Amino acid sequence: MANTQKNQPWWRIALTLLVALAAFFGMPIMIEAYALELREVSAMMAEMLLRATHLEVTRHGTILSLQGMVFDIIPACSGSEMIRTLVFTSILWNGIHPRIRLPNKIIALVLAVVVAVLANSIRLTLLLWASYQRGEVIAEGGLHSLIGLLAFTLAVAG
Repeated sequence: MANTQKNQPWWRIALTLLVALAAFFGMPIMIEAYALELREVSAMMAEMLLRATHLEVTRHGTILSLQGMVFDIIPACSGSEMIRTLVFTSILWNGIHPRIRLPNKIIALVLAVVVAVLANSIRLTLLLWASYQRGEVIAEGGLHSLIGLLAFTLAVAG
């Protein structure tokens, strides 16, 4: 088994890296076309998760209101960077494991996008919940970064 991976042709690894890099750098163009939809999906999921905690939240498009605080899910919070990173990682993972069949590779790519969207929604939910607990909007700073890293770590583990 170990010999199979040692004897992988160099071109397979090079092709995998080329495809992964092309996806990584080309994806912002594709994602830009769906940026608003990504933000709306994340906002809808965050609304559902916040309602599950019995908080009163309203949503109008990408704007969430939570007891006197208004949160606008800006383009930077769409989850596009998480999607890019997880798709890149999925392509690399699929490429270095030659025994993974094509249908499973496609499933892994689709799941990378789904997990990224879920993780981003959880990140937004945690940011809004923490803002509610503190009584002020957490738009940047250490806690904002920590929640983002936590969500990304969960996404990579997924």
